Amino acid sequence: MLAVKRMDVRENFKALCDKVFQGETLIISRPKNENCSYDI
Repeated sequence: MLAVKRMDVRENFKALCDKVFQGETLIISRPKNENCSYDI
């Protein structure tokens, strides 16, 4: 299980996607429980 900050997702997107496709669980922390929106 991986826990990352929102900023880390942008910096390491491909590496994180590879781990998720291998079956790893990814948790993205959200301060103040705000919604995440990324323009990809």
